[in-house]
Amino acid sequence: MGFIEAQQTPKNVRKFARERWLVVKGKQTDFSENTGRNEDANRQRQKRNFFATKWAINLQELSLDVPTLPLSTSTITPIANSGAFNINIEQLRQELTSSLTELTQTELQQLTHYINFLRYSRNINSL
Repeated sequence: MGFIEAQQTPKNVRKFARERWLVVKGKQTDFSENTGRNEDANRQRQKRNFFATKWAINLQELSLDVPTLPLSTSTITPIANSGAFNINIEQLRQELTSSLTELTQTELQQLTHYINFLRYSRNINSL
């Protein structure tokens, strides 16, 4: 929850993270109900409703689909027995440059926020 509440996190990224958290919490609630763990489902539902109210998010308007980023067409191959990957960096740069020229201003802003999110995640994980 720290990332979702952090004031240095861009506002639209916070909103996205909050909405995704609520969707996932709803799926957890459904799973608990479907497996007969009704007390757990009730606790999760109460927590979800509390945060939806706190964040002023209408649960009925949330999409259940989790958005994904398109996969790169660059060749990424595992390096034998190392767990690492061999990436053609130049090809990846060319792909990214080509893709960036096709984006709208709004999409570029969203991409910038996503990059900031990745940097933030990397910094948190390295602590």
